[in-house]
Amino acid sequence: MKNRGFTVIEVLLAMSLLVIGMTGIMSIFTVALSLQKEATERWDAGINLHQVQSEVERDLGDRLNGSTKAGPGDLAGKDFPVPGEPGLRYRVTLEAMSDDPTGRGFWGRIELIARSRGQERVYDLGYVPLIPERTNDALIRGMLNR
Repeated sequence: MKNRGFTVIEVLLAMSLLVIGMTGIMSIFTVALSLQKEATERWDAGINLHQVQSEVERDLGDRLNGSTKAGPGDLAGKDFPVPGEPGLRYRVTLEAMSDDPTGRGFWGRIELIARSRGQERVYDLGYVPLIPERTNDALIRGMLNR
């Protein structure tokens, strides 16, 4: 009479192969989740670039028009919050445009900083042209001084 069934060694071997396979699958899920989080942060950074650029141009315009006591150089190296995005901040580095006849143009290197769960990731959005608009008061003063 033959025994029909598996031996203990066969069962242990099958279970160990199953555990090894499940460990590999679980590691794939954790990597996929971290990549998805990074992609979402990059997407948010790209979406908020225009808003940050407008914010920097407005702040730069106020500084150039004399509305605030600080100069354009005070923007560099500091972190500022992105309006409406609690987990995002931005940092700006400014360089004057050498070929701008008005003298108001700057190249701004914008870095978006995403903070979550104690981790900080910096996304360099590259150099963008920043040309702040003159306020109406500055335009009127300029016309009267001619």
